[in-house]
Amino acid sequence: MRRTLQALVAGLAEGQLVCAADGSVLAVNEAFERSLGLPAGWQDNPELVAGVVRDCTAAAAEGAMRQRPLASLRVERRELPGGMCAISAERMAEDDAGPADTDCILLRDVLDSIDASIVVYDRDDRFVLGNRRYFELYPHLPDDGSLVGRTFEEMLRFTLAHGAPADRQAMTDPEAFVARRLSEWKNPGEREQFHPSGRWDLIRQQVTPQGHRVTLRVDITQQKRLQEELERTRDELRAANDAKSGFMAAVSHELRTPLNAVIGFAEILGEEHLGPIGSPRYREYARDIMAAGHHLLDLIGTVLDLGKIEAGKHELDQTTFDLGALLECQAAMMRALARKSGNRIRVDIAEAGLLLIGDRQMVTQMVLNLLSNALKFTSDGIVTLSAARGPDGAIRFAVEDTGCGIPAEHLDTLGERFYQVPQDACTARHGTGIGLALVKEMAALHGASLRIDSNQGVGTTITIGFPAARSAAPPSGPDGAITAAAGEETSS
Repeated sequence: MRRTLQALVAGLAEGQLVCAADGSVLAVNEAFERSLGLPAGWQDNPELVAGVVRDCTAAAAEGAMRQRPLASLRVERRELPGGMCAISAERMAEDDAGPADTDCILLRDVLDSIDASIVVYDRDDRFVLGNRRYFELYPHLPDDGSLVGRTFEEMLRFTLAHGAPADRQAMTDPEAFVARRLSEWKNPGEREQFHPSGRWDLIRQQVTPQGHRVTLRVDITQQKRLQEELERTRDELRAANDAKSGFMAAVSHELRTPLNAVIGFAEILGEEHLGPIGSPRYREYARDIMAAGHHLLDLIGTVLDLGKIEAGKHELDQTTFDLGALLECQAAMMRALARKSGNRIRVDIAEAGLLLIGDRQMVTQMVLNLLSNALKFTSDGIVTLSAARGPDGAIRFAVEDTGCGIPAEHLDTLGERFYQVPQDACTARHGTGIGLALVKEMAALHGASLRIDSNQGVGTTITIGFPAARSAAPPSGPDGAITAAAGEETSS
């Protein structure tokens, strides 16, 4: 009887399975096995047989089930005499598909159109589906539904048996490869993988709220090559910049010696140390030589300082000093120069004892650079040096002038190395564009900020804000009066 039943079922076009009352298979045809993607020898696995009957029985209540990747079957179960049952499974044509199946077909098309490998496993780590790109990456895998239901470990071993993956460990120690991949599988996340072929993949593993595990594999070879090229270019630029800095430092040191000699001889001539010289114009020329020499020496010193900062070799020599007294001192030094252009220098210190923790020489250079710039671009005006402590304890000092001001479109770029505002009748002054850049770099070494506010025809204010941590409270005397710390400068 069983042989006759098998012959009858085998001749049917639709998938057909006949089970005995105990759930064993009496007859099944290839159409049924193909529709459900059942592996060869599945009838010898009682658990798999029971699962097929159970799933088909449940699907028959709804009239359809999804078995192969994103494919739908029409499933029916009929009871037969003697406790037997017949289960039929027929693939649904797209024209017969309902709304849910139409969505399923659309989703399959969408997944197949994505240029990335996508594979999905269920909560029991059994294969559910893979898109077109997935099967292109693993051509040894059959795309006939026979993989459905296989565990992740079974898929690994199937791959090892039918085509070793592009992994050196898989070729040399397959068991260690399986153990490693199972460990990675249990810890979903993101990682990069290099293939001996030269391809780089970005692998993202995520678990859905329903417990399904989705793995997305994207080819990032081009991005990795671009990143490597950018890193090479960065290293080459860094090497070139280091070479430039070294060259500038060497040249600057070489220039300092003859410049000091030029300045010294010009001073001898200008002050007529060895006796009077014939024409007064020679003394003027000597003073011009001295002025030009000092300017060049200052420029060389600035270039050297920038090189040290750029190389990370400029360390702060930190002390505690009175910022107000420092501003008063620098203002006194520059007043004679200010008078030549009809300018006045004013100092406005909000409180006595503004003690700052920092590199005194650097802060002095910052003040001189800002003050020189303000005087350079101001005529018959006022330059104000001010300092105050904010409510947060931070100390700020500012240099404000009533000069020609800076166009708004240049404010964001001002302070970059060697950048100069395009010249006009107002800004046509000599300069290199590195004085303000040096101030900015030195402020950054102190953790300080630099802010530029300017209006054309009104003037410019540059503010340096030191963090509260660099503010030192002045000591107090026995009667509570504020006194100067021993050895510190005080304003007169």
